[in-house]
Order: sequence, then C-alpha cells, then structure tokens
Amino acid sequence: MRKICFVLVLLMVVFSLAGLKKTQAREAQVYAITDWISECPAGDRSWWDDMGDAWYDEITDCGVDFFGWCLLGHCGDCYSRDKRRVNGSMTPARFAEELDFTWAHDRTYVDEADAAMVCLHGGDDDDYWRGKCRYKAGGDCYINAEDELRVGDYDLEFLHLSSCHSLDDNMIPNTWRVFRRAGSSRILHQLDGFHG
Repeated sequence: MRKICFVLVLLMVVFSLAGLKKTQAREAQVYAITDWISECPAGDRSWWDDMGDAWYDEITDCGVDFFGWCLLGHCGDCYSRDKRRVNGSMTPARFAEELDFTWAHDRTYVDEADAAMVCLHGGDDDDYWRGKCRYKAGGDCYINAEDELRVGDYDLEFLHLSSCHSLDDNMIPNTWRVFRRAGSSRILHQLDGFHG
C-alpha cells in the first residue's frame, strides 16, 4: 500500500511540475463599453464585454505544457492578462497618440499591450473610422483614425476593433495611418475590424 501511495504522490508531483505556466511576456488587453449612461450617450450593448471576454479568455489560455506537448491551450503562444477595462471613465485619451496630444495616454493603455480588443460604437467620419467613448477628452467623445489613433509605435502588434465601420471598404486607403506614427521604427502588424 505504501508503494502505491508513493507512486501516486510522485505522479502528482510530476504532473504538477509539467503543468507549471511560464510568465508570458506578451500582454493582452480588452476595452469595452456596454453602458453609455455618461456625458457621451449612445445605445447600450450589454453583451459587448462578453464578446471581448471570450476573446480575452481564449488568447490568455495557456493550457498545460506536458513535457513538450501542449494540452488544452496555447502553451508558449498564449498572452498574459494585462488590462480589462469595461465602462468606467473610458475616454479617447486611452487610445490617442500621446506624443501628438497633451491629453492622450495611449502608452499607458492600448499601445502598452501586444494585442488588444476594443469594443466601441463606431462611425464613418469623412472616410475615417471613429469610435465613441463614454466621456470626453481632447474636446469630444470620439477617438478618430484621421489623426488621433496611432498605435504600434510603442508596443501594440495586433488591434481588433469590434466596432461598426472599423474597416469600411471606402476607408481602407485611410486605415494605414493607424499603423504607425511618422518616424517610428515600430509598426502595428495587424488591424482587424468589419464593414458597418
């Protein structure tokens, strides 16, 4: 009986050590607005954070690395949970290029991640995307792709915009402005969105 107990304890230790998760250097963030009861009113979307969380749960699922075999997750390809912001004091400052605007803080927020999901109401502003936030910054409620949203020059590689008009076909020629700030050697690798 002692041998069986010893073998079971030994197996438990081996499985525990094999399943240890490494700290991931890549960070994921989610920004979602579900409730627009604020100074920038719009239609509520109670499910939007659920959709963002489903992406967040998947990309940060490290699973178990069992002696080189990845079980049930992404193992070495997973991202760490860095920030999850829902509602609160969501303003355009979290997404605007801080090197261009004194009120902006993208390097503390969206551009500090490696991958980010942003869930906002979106619109077409003269062939540029714009996303509506809960509170104003820089004079209005919107983060716009014409001159404010410049990501990738600090850290962000993958940006997912769950927002209407985020990649309308008439905006594609203007969308490339989002990918880098002029003069930066870093660049956003991928921008995902959809036609509104």
